[in-house]
Amino acid sequence: MGWTRKANSSGYDSSGGKKIKFNIDHDGSRKSKFKNKIAKYASFGDSYVFCKEVKDKYTWQENISKNKPFYILNYGLGNYGLDQAIIRYANTKLNKSVKFIIIG
Repeated sequence: MGWTRKANSSGYDSSGGKKIKFNIDHDGSRKSKFKNKIAKYASFGDSYVFCKEVKDKYTWQENISKNKPFYILNYGLGNYGLDQAIIRYANTKLNKSVKFIIIG
């Protein structure tokens, strides 16, 4: 399957000479400020899904979630292929509130 980011960790991407911090939550998804809402969607895929070189608060999942009564979990990882995203989804224990899966 490849690799996954360690739960409760953080790291840095760099863009234009600037370091951009990202954070991984206790469940292995990217940290969201909307964890007080119900997780209705989970996204899996590559760096576009993870939003590489983007601060946590500016990911597309966060932008969609800010005006909705739910939020979108972000399980994206850089350099992942479709096969790895599907395997990661199959191996991820999701809350029963998650009703929709996005593969990108």
